[in-house]
Amino acid sequence: MNVNDLSWLKVFYIVTAIMLLSISILVYPTLKRKKK
Repeated sequence: MNVNDLSWLKVFYIVTAIMLLSISILVYPTLKRKKK
């Protein structure tokens, strides 16, 4: 593995983490509302 692969992996992980966070932030309130 060279440095370029590692940095690309880091970017990929950061992007997926941000996507998961935003999705959970968007979905969590709707789930809460449905439970009421």
